[in-house]
Formats: sequence, C-alpha cells, structure tokens
Amino acid sequence: MNAAPPAEEKSLPDARALVALLRGHARLILTIAAGVVALMAIILFSLTPSYTSTVNILLGPNKSNVLGGESLMAELSMDSPMIDSQVTILKSEALRRRVVEAQRLDEDPEFSGESGGLSGLVRGLFGGETPRSSAPGGTGVGSAQMPMTARQVAALQELGNALEVRRIGVSYVVTVALSSSDPEKAARLANAFAEAYLLDQYEARYEAARRASQWLSDRLDTLREELRVSEQAVETFRTQNNLVESSTGSVTEQQLSELNASLVSIRTEAAEKQAKYEQAQRVIAAGGRIDAIPDVLRSPVISSLRSQEAEVSRREADLVARYGDRHPSVVKVRAELGDIKREVSRESSRVVQNLEHEFSVAKARETALQTNLQALSGRTGADNQLSVQLRELQRVATANKALYESFLSRFKLSEEQTKLDSSEARVVSPALVPTDPSFPSKKLFLGLSVFFGLGLGVGSAMAMEALRSGFRTLAEVEEATQLPALASVPLLKKSELMVDGKSVTPGRFLLVRPLSRFSEALRSVRVGVQMSDVDTPARIVGVTSSVPGEGKSTVSTALALSAAQAVGRVLLIDGDLRRPALTASFGLKERKGLVDHLAGDVPLSEIIFKDPESSLYVIGAGAHTQVPSDLLGSEKMRAFLAQVRELFDYVVVDAAPVAPVVDAIVLSQEVDTVVFVAAWNTTPREMVRRCLQRIEGDRRVAGIVLNKVDHDKAAYYGGEYGYRSDYSSYYQA
Repeated sequence: MNAAPPAEEKSLPDARALVALLRGHARLILTIAAGVVALMAIILFSLTPSYTSTVNILLGPNKSNVLGGESLMAELSMDSPMIDSQVTILKSEALRRRVVEAQRLDEDPEFSGESGGLSGLVRGLFGGETPRSSAPGGTGVGSAQMPMTARQVAALQELGNALEVRRIGVSYVVTVALSSSDPEKAARLANAFAEAYLLDQYEARYEAARRASQWLSDRLDTLREELRVSEQAVETFRTQNNLVESSTGSVTEQQLSELNASLVSIRTEAAEKQAKYEQAQRVIAAGGRIDAIPDVLRSPVISSLRSQEAEVSRREADLVARYGDRHPSVVKVRAELGDIKREVSRESSRVVQNLEHEFSVAKARETALQTNLQALSGRTGADNQLSVQLRELQRVATANKALYESFLSRFKLSEEQTKLDSSEARVVSPALVPTDPSFPSKKLFLGLSVFFGLGLGVGSAMAMEALRSGFRTLAEVEEATQLPALASVPLLKKSELMVDGKSVTPGRFLLVRPLSRFSEALRSVRVGVQMSDVDTPARIVGVTSSVPGEGKSTVSTALALSAAQAVGRVLLIDGDLRRPALTASFGLKERKGLVDHLAGDVPLSEIIFKDPESSLYVIGAGAHTQVPSDLLGSEKMRAFLAQVRELFDYVVVDAAPVAPVVDAIVLSQEVDTVVFVAAWNTTPREMVRRCLQRIEGDRRVAGIVLNKVDHDKAAYYGGEYGYRSDYSSYYQA
C-alpha cells in the first residue's frame, strides 16, 4: 500500500535532474552535435546537387472589371474544372515550346540531350515521381508555329521531365517547379514559364477590355447630351419664373421663416412688458406704496436716493439727541430729508411712466410684424407650385449627372486597362535562385545528423555528470554529509555590491540590504544553528570550510552582523591566524588582537574593537605567530572563550580551513558548535566528507552552508571540478 508514493516522488526529481543535465551541459551537447552535422555537411556537399525553383501563380478571377460588377466574361469564371484546365495549359507542349525558343534551350547541353543521364537516374531513384511531358498538340497555343528541329524536340522533352505543375490544395494558386543543376537557370526557366502563361492571358483579356472601352465611349456620348438637355431645362424654368433659391429654400420661404421667428420674439417681449405695467397699475389702484414696485426697487437712482435718505436720517437722530428738536441744525436736516423723499416719489412716478411707454412700443412692433407676415403669406402658395416643378426638373438633371459621372469613371478605367496588363492571373511569388538543392535533401540528412549528434552529446553529458564532484543543491549536501543544510547563500555580483555609488563588502551587505535574499539566507543560518540543539543553544559558533576561497570569512561576518541585529551584544573573532582576511576587512591590521592577548599580557579590553557602522564587537588576529594551533589549543584560549562567553550574548569565531591546517580542528573542540561552509559547485564532495570526519565530537557540526550560489545558473549549471592540493601559500607568515 505504501509502494506507490515513493515511486511517484522519485519520478519528479528524475525529470528535473534530466532537464538540469541538458541545460548544464548544453555547450558540450551542442559542440558534439555541431561536429556530427559538419561531417554530414562535408559528405552532402561532395555530391552534385540538383536545384528546384518554384513560382506561384494566382488564377483567381479579377473581381474589379471595367463596369465594377460581376465579370462580363462568364466563360472565364474560376471553378475547379477551369483551374484544372489552366494547369493543363501550363504543362502543355505549346507553352513549353515558347519557353524553349525564348530561352534557346536547344543550345543548352543540359536540355539538348548532350549531357549524361546519371543525374536523371539518381533523381529517378531518390527524387520521387518524375514529371512527364503532356501529349503532343497541347491546347493549341501557337499551333501555327514552324516545325521543330531534332534538338528542339529533345529540349522540349527534357524540359517536360524537369517541369512539375500542381495546384495548392483547393486554392486558386498553382505552383510551377523546375529542376536544373544550375540554380540560376532553374529560377530563370520557372519565371519564363510564368511569363509565357501571363502573356497568353494578357492577349485574351486585352481584346475584351478594348471592346468594353469602345462600348462605354459610345454610351458616354448619349449620356452627355441627356445631361446637357436636363440642365438647360432647369435654368430656363428658373429664369422664366424669376425663381431665386438659397441653400435653405426659396427667398420667400426664408423671409417668412425669419418673420415668424421675429414675431414670436416680440410677442414674448410685449407680454412681459404688459405684465410689468399692469402690476404697477394694480399697486397704484390699491393705494399701495409705489416705491415697492420691483422695477422701482431695481432703479439705480432710487437705490442712491434711499442710501442718502438713510444717511440723513442717521444725522437727524444724532442732532436731536445732542441739541433737541428745535435746534436750527435739526430743522435744516429735516428739510433736507423732505427733499430726498420728494425726489424718490418723483423718480418712482417716472419709472411707472416708462413701463407704460415700453409696453406701447412693443405692442406697436407686434402689430407691424403681423401685418408684414400676412402680406408675405399671400405670395407663398404660388411660389410653392413653381418650386415643386423646379425640383422635379432638378432631380432629373441630378440623376443624369450621376449616371454620366459613373460611366465616365468606368470609361477612364477601361481606357487604362487597354494600356496595362489586365490579366486575371498574376505571379504572387516569383521564382528565386534556390540556395539549397532539392536532391540530395540536405535538410533531411542534416536533420538526421542533428538528432544523432544531440543523442551522442547527451550520452557524453551523462558520462561527465557521473564524474561531477561538487554540490549543486542542498539535497545533495544533506545526502552526501548526513548533516542538515542550513542555507543556500547567493553569490553577490559586483553590480549588487554597488549601493548608492559606493562599493560594499559582501560581509556588510546585509546592513544596507536587510531584506535581500543574501540577508535572509544568513538569518536562516543563525536560526538553523539555534535549532540544532534547542535544549542548550550554542553561544560560541565557529565557522570553517574545506579549503581557502570558499567565503567562510564573509559568512562569519554576515552571521555576526545578523546576530547583532537580533540578540544583543555580539562578538566576532578572527580565529584564522595564518591568513586573517577578516582582520583586513575591518581595518585592524595595525591593532592588537587575539595573538597579542594569548601570547602576551595585553588585556581583553584593548583588543576589542566596536564597529562604527553597527553594534558589532570585533577582535582581530593581531600579531603574526609561528604556532597558531598551539595558541588556539592552549589553556589561555579556553579562559579567553570563557571570559567572552560571560561578556557577550553571541560569539562567532572565523576559523581556518580544515584541509590545509589543523587550526580549525583544534578550535572546534573549544566552541559550542561549528558551521561548515562549502562553495557551490566547486568544493569536492569527498573532500567535504573527509574534513567533516576530522572534526570529532557528537553533534559538533550544526550544519552545512552552501555558499556562492549563482542562482542564475543553479537550475541548469553543471560540470566537472577538481580541487587544489597545493596550499603552500596559506602557510606564509
């Protein structure tokens, strides 16, 4: 019951592995395939080729004839039997004779029977069915020509053997194919067949176009006279009846329309003025205040007088309050106030009189317009009768003009058709000089060679894949080492390390790009180390690798910076005392470091350096030493680690590689756990296994970090890799 799932799980990785193999070894596969194809090409080009050139002729009917409607020549409609007839004409002896005479094929050794028959035999064996000439007599094209010589007859026969005419599907397109040992000759003869056929079609259709043009010319003379008579009748009727028309109708109708519009407008105006006047009369008759009429209120003069009245009233109140009612100033102000009120009364009466006057004027204009409209309406009936007759004559003239212009346009087209090739058939794709021979079929043989070459290349790639030694995936790491793969750290390119115009070291990259894939990978390493022993999480972590150049110092720096952002006080120690790359990256070459503390009396406080760009504390390698492994395994080193364990929450030690020296092996016994770095696709698997065996202790190694992973190539990159055995430069003091 449990057998099916493993089989299904296995099929998917196998398919992905095959795709990765093909993509990773694409260059090798293509090189082998190219070699096989080149060998086949040499064999093919050593043979004498035969070239075939084709020309496509469209036999479809010409829909746009001289009359713009259906074709007048029903006998040339392109049904299936007619297309078959045209194919027969193209294969006819008469048409081939035209080509033989035009191209002088009786003087060509290939067609006159003087060349050997070996190429024809080969084409007969491998080229399929050989075209044969049509029966003598053909369709009668050129039946009155002179008798042919023996060389012309031979050329006629050879040309028929080299010719193939076929219809493309159920379309109106016919393909004419001609084979020759000379590609230029093949193209020339194929085009000659098309030209001979089109010339025959042109001669037949030229005569039809000429007859149509003559008929149109005679018809135009008749239509031209009819148009002249109808236009003359229109002008005579208009002159006799003194009819003048505008673009919108007769002059009387236009005047009547304008008067109607004016009458409607003046009636509206008169009604409005009458309403205002009657309202004023009702107010006066009711004994109301005349200054309450709306037009009086809107008068600017009244508004000004009211303002003056209000001002004088205010002054009167001030003077009465100050001097009393009988003071001369009060009397004077009251007299001035009486004058203003009388002026308001007079101005109000004038406004009411203006309303009456405006109503009288509007009523008079309405009466005048009504009188003019009645007088003009009397003439409309007679003009309408004449306009009806005039429009009838105009319609006849317009119809004659449209018919004449239509026939004149057709006549111009037919006149041009008598000068141009009006054949319905046309060449849709002329014959071109072929670049590839039709026999032997180079495409077929080259295609087979491509498949064979690709198969040979894939086999070679599989053989090389079996010899590959580096890691490409985390699954391969875990399978080979039986240890957890902590993370896949991407390779940082130069363009990625340029941030705001400044170059950033890979170790410090996560400070400027905390959300990058690189930063996330280092966080995965830190979490993986913590989860490797949940009961007693590691506080002192050593980082090492198999050989130099695998990026362990970068991983150490990035791991320490990642921890500094999360757990508090973090210390980074350069434990690679032979080649202290970490010390150089932090600019600590001239400062005292770990060697000075272990071999001398330099206190811990003097060797600790705080990174100004982060909260990370760093201890450099310090002075050079000839016995780094002894210092790292000393009691003072144990005391040093115990001291920093109390002072810091997390400690990362960058150790030397395992393969060239024993420093990392000694140091691994003093730290809580070890992170092992392997370069992607480079570090040999066997070397990684041997180095891990040298780091003794149960659960001593927390996991493997696959570093410098080129994610652009990780899915398909592969190859064979070795490793360096000469590490003499690593021991230099």
